Amino acid sequence: MPLPFPGEVRLWSAAFNESVRAPEELSRILSVAERERAAVVPSGEVRTRFVLCRGILRSLLGRLLGLDPSRVRIELSRSGKPGLAGPEARSGLRFSLSHTRGAALFGFCRDAEIGVDLERLRPAPWGVRVAGSFFGPAERAFLESRLSKSRDEAFLVLWTMKEAYLKARGEGLAGLRSGAEVLPAPGLRSAELRLPGDPAEAGLWTLRRVAAGKGLAASVAVRGTVRKFAVSRWTASASGGGRREVDYLEL
Repeated sequence: MPLPFPGEVRLWSAAFNESVRAPEELSRILSVAERERAAVVPSGEVRTRFVLCRGILRSLLGRLLGLDPSRVRIELSRSGKPGLAGPEARSGLRFSLSHTRGAALFGFCRDAEIGVDLERLRPAPWGVRVAGSFFGPAERAFLESRLSKSRDEAFLVLWTMKEAYLKARGEGLAGLRSGAEVLPAPGLRSAELRLPGDPAEAGLWTLRRVAAGKGLAASVAVRGTVRKFAVSRWTASASGGGRREVDYLEL
């Protein structure tokens, strides 16, 4: 599989059963540090999710880079953002992953910062409190303008778009107080980024909702012009091995 071309964003969604042990082929390609980390996780379901997510990530990175997945070197930046290390870093490949109960999302592009975020659609009565604490005036006004029956979905979509942007920046939740605001467009398919005092930087970013699966709110943020979005689905075969469905769908 070739690397993404400039301006192309490739996304994979995955659905899995955390109550079933992760396939051995995914456990086998983890690094020593990843296996040690998995071994000390007390919850079986959380451990399975970790192994699945890291295993799928390594498998996809290996295919994109033309390497044995177990030999792909991943390191964390000072802010905790994962990235490629060693010679692989010269490829310019950037990636991001997010997971929630029973699902994960993986994003890849070249020579551009990328972040993805994923949440289950669900009632969010705490959304108003979170918005009051961490969202800007324009974001709060957007949520208040929504009918009550659609406000929970709007909040979760806005949240995933903002979190995807912060993950792309390597800031995480600490960046919620940076003053950046995300304003979803009608239909909640894309969003405008607003940065106080830096409209030029804001204009470099592309924020889109991702069709990651039923019952999910998912978003991707990329610093740069995006010419193509493609999403694929990773599923597990009946034998337990990973089966990749790689028929790209334009978003």
